Amino acid sequence: MSIPVTSPAPASLFSSLPFLRVSVVNLFRLTIFRSLSLLLTTSKQYT
Repeated sequence: MSIPVTSPAPASLFSSLPFLRVSVVNLFRLTIFRSLSLLLTTSKQYT
């Protein structure tokens, strides 16, 4: 079974790749921001 190059699956995958990358980057940035704010609040509590 050889998959034809003109099948719709890879095309949709390639078109959704940038969106997936942007969402992953946004999620990563959100987690970093949240952990940084958490660290800041904990350090403020201790000082």
